Amino acid sequence: MSTWEPLLSALHASKYLTYQPKEINDLYTLSKSFQESPGSVDEGTQYDLLRLHFHLALITGDDVAAKTALQRLRDRFGDESSNIGILVGQFLELTKGLKEAQDYLSSRPATDYGAFKRKTVILKRTGNIPKFIEELLRYVGVCPTDYEAWAELAEAYYSIKHYARAMYCVEEVLVLCPQAYNMFARAGEITHVGATVASNVNDQIGELKVAAQHFCRAVELSPNYIRGWCGVHVVCSKIVSFPKLSPQDSSKYQKLGDLAKSRLQEIYDSKAAPDKELEAAKLVLAK
Repeated sequence: MSTWEPLLSALHASKYLTYQPKEINDLYTLSKSFQESPGSVDEGTQYDLLRLHFHLALITGDDVAAKTALQRLRDRFGDESSNIGILVGQFLELTKGLKEAQDYLSSRPATDYGAFKRKTVILKRTGNIPKFIEELLRYVGVCPTDYEAWAELAEAYYSIKHYARAMYCVEEVLVLCPQAYNMFARAGEITHVGATVASNVNDQIGELKVAAQHFCRAVELSPNYIRGWCGVHVVCSKIVSFPKLSPQDSSKYQKLGDLAKSRLQEIYDSKAAPDKELEAAKLVLAK
């Protein structure tokens, strides 16, 4: 096998980010060997592996090698490249600090959306949620089809208990990704929490019914989705606990809750889900 083949494999979908420390060190040793003698590799592959070398050098703390790799990339692609801007930001972030990186990314052209998005990631790490939200709103204003940014914005609003705004952002994600069952479950969770702060009983029941609809859509799209079935069961249990619920609604949501519990038991018994999700199902079934 050629030296560069395992390197390309590690680069694919950023697989190297899941490696253990020893694997990273071994991969970096291999990368250094390749950079010293790249052989007859096409230019595109050579620069892809130089980018990987840059990241591995940063991860292993070899700042000098990272700087050298970065300079070679800048010489080849120029500082105007959005990808180069992101790499420079990452280098500054790890060698100079968050403020240096943020200042650099802020100096990038307004049309450099990659740098703009990276800057919002740094803001999130600093814990400045209001500023993080402000920057994300600017970003989705120019990149309204970035569903990941809308999802980040939803979580930011949720963290400061702005549930209606969080739901609006989740709905934007669902417009872009209508089959995203996990986002329907998230919509159910946010609506469920929002019901706890509703001003009166009727509003609480109404919000819980909407939450149930979202969870049901999640399990319709993914029949073995434990998170969705847990949501159905929990929300329906709360709905039927209201004394003033109509007999028709009481029967409807009791049956739906029973179905959810039955499905959770089936999935748990078959072990057809990751251990963490099975543990969540076990906790819900125990109640």
